[in-house]
Amino acid sequence: MSYEHRSPTDEQKYLLGEYDTREKATESHREARGSRSNFIFTLVAVLVCVLCTGINIHAFITAGKPEVRQYYDLDKLKRPSQWIGLDRLKMPDEAPEPILIYPNLISVINRAEPSRAYGDDPVRFAQLGGLVPPDDRPLKITSEFSTIVEFRSIDYKMENCELKITSPASGTNVTLGVGENVVDIWKVQSKHQINAKLLTWKTRPARLHKVDTITMTHGMDYTYRFSCPTDTLHTFELCASGDTTHVEWVQDHKKPTPGVVMWQHASFLE
Repeated sequence: MSYEHRSPTDEQKYLLGEYDTREKATESHREARGSRSNFIFTLVAVLVCVLCTGINIHAFITAGKPEVRQYYDLDKLKRPSQWIGLDRLKMPDEAPEPILIYPNLISVINRAEPSRAYGDDPVRFAQLGGLVPPDDRPLKITSEFSTIVEFRSIDYKMENCELKITSPASGTNVTLGVGENVVDIWKVQSKHQINAKLLTWKTRPARLHKVDTITMTHGMDYTYRFSCPTDTLHTFELCASGDTTHVEWVQDHKKPTPGVVMWQHASFLE
């Protein structure tokens, strides 16, 4: 079988041309409509971004200086018991070793600058994230300076406490005045934990009663015994009893001599 090639007639050429023209027109129309839709979407998105930016700028301008809130009364919140169920256990027949308690707070106050707060410690060092007070704390007792010392008794049935004040035999770690260094020890109010950042001579806790009067010398060892129920605060003020008193040292957290510390002893055998 053979096929004969025939050229399209003029009529067929016309119809094919009309078809191509309509296809091209339809495709152009689709492209134009797509471009218009993209333009509208882009315009709306830009307007929304401009509107949001304007709202943020207005809020930033009208907000003014940002307020930084600081809360100093967290200690007034109720502290949950750490010893749930221990009252149902049989206590041992022998007393455990006494526990050494380092002060929660050692902070000086200055009679000559009654509004000045010395904070956690005036000697801070820089670290990533801010300034960090060292574990060591300065203690100073003169005619102008007093020192506030605060402890918290924590351990269960360890409710017999001792306030211990010691100094080394040599003068390498402690400075004592040439005169008589007489120091008054006061028990002060301790309903809530003291915030060192707010502690000044004006805001110092009220004195309750004088515990004792001692003379600070090299090699001294003073002990005051008192009751310390579980989870209670015990705060003392060390102040000069005379104008010649000058006592000064930096209390080392790892070597509490010279130092002011508290010892907790067992009370469940009584």
